[in-house]
Amino acid sequence: ITLFMFLGGVDFVLHYQALRGNWRPLWNSTELVHYVLICFALGMTVSLVLWLDNDYDSLWESMRFGFFQVISLLTTTGYATADYEFWPTMAQYIIFFSLFIAACSGSTTSGVRIIHIVVFFRFMRRMIIKMARPFAVTTVNVDGRILDMSLVNNVLGLIALHLHMLLLGSVLISFLSPGTDWWTSFTVMMASLWNTGPAFGDIGPTENYSHLSDVATWFLSLVMLAGRFDIFTVMILFYPSFWKTTR
Repeated sequence: ITLFMFLGGVDFVLHYQALRGNWRPLWNSTELVHYVLICFALGMTVSLVLWLDNDYDSLWESMRFGFFQVISLLTTTGYATADYEFWPTMAQYIIFFSLFIAACSGSTTSGVRIIHIVVFFRFMRRMIIKMARPFAVTTVNVDGRILDMSLVNNVLGLIALHLHMLLLGSVLISFLSPGTDWWTSFTVMMASLWNTGPAFGDIGPTENYSHLSDVATWFLSLVMLAGRFDIFTVMILFYPSFWKTTR
């Protein structure tokens, strides 16, 4: 099951190329390489923490639970085989970090995907180089191609929009559903916006959304749709200029 979830997070175009016998795009995909590295690093870290804390009898069993939970959240599958809120603090930090990362673009996942994170960090590296060497000519490259800065700005705008919606939405949840603590409001907004399923607090892997108010539930349902359809796609529908240009 873990393997199928992992494959579900891979760009479907790469699946198509592989089925046709063309494996070169897989080796040349920057996003896929980082996806594999991130899954391995996070999954292995959680597994080692669980094993060293003696939560499970063997390293293999720790890896089975650790990798499953990390990949389930990374791919926004939403499954849970253990209550990770009882895991060691370090493991919970890794699980929480996994909520911020989706899998590859072109897959069934939603949220800030691997390629967005790659572009963000390469842009930050470019900025640091420009600060140290103002006259240096630097670019943001992905898969051996130079990205236009307008595309990079779109990625940065998408990340900023997600983070702002996360913060504003968590405050709104606390208002719409009185009695909900800030930690639950924050993580339930993460789980809804990025379609990860379980989160932390009262929306942990063994809890559900039933204690939230009806208004909060409707709001989170709309947030889920917006996160799945892509926020920019939904927001542009509310701009009058969009409808004027499509007439």
